[in-house]
Amino acid sequence: MRKTLSCLLPLLLLGGCQLPLKPQDNSADGNKAAAAANSQSKQPTVVEPKQQKQLFCYIAGKRHLNLLARELRFIQAAEGERQSMLSESRKAQDYAQTALLLSQVSSDSNSLAAALVQYNKQGLRDHEACVGDRYLLLRKKQTELLLARRQNDEKQQGIIHRLRRQIEALTAIESELEQEREQIQ
Repeated sequence: MRKTLSCLLPLLLLGGCQLPLKPQDNSADGNKAAAAANSQSKQPTVVEPKQQKQLFCYIAGKRHLNLLARELRFIQAAEGERQSMLSESRKAQDYAQTALLLSQVSSDSNSLAAALVQYNKQGLRDHEACVGDRYLLLRKKQTELLLARRQNDEKQQGIIHRLRRQIEALTAIESELEQEREQIQ
């Protein structure tokens, strides 16, 4: 009994002096997470305001999805139905929808220019929270670039056409000179 008491007494006395043990995660991810938590606790904390101002977006929520769905239907539609859809959006003065329908990659320069007018009529906010507005701003930029490319292509085609006419005229002159040489000889 004395032996048992002599073994248990130091354990009981030392039991009250132990530090509380935390469960330890031996995995590499656990060590990284713990290190990251320790480093973050040393950095100053940024306090976010409790109430944020309500942000107004012109093209928000379902409106953006409806625009995209209607554009997809327009792309897949036959020419007659396309004209009908375009006419409806113009009558409704839906600038965003009209701009999207007019600014297709297959559109001619006149349609692209008309699309830019519609984009300019539509109010848009360039803010990360306004996804629909930002989409339309990107499409506007795409339309501007596409129109510039089309106009450049048309200019180049004009130059090519003019050069072909000059080549044909020179070829005709050369043929006449050849005939005159033959007549002289």
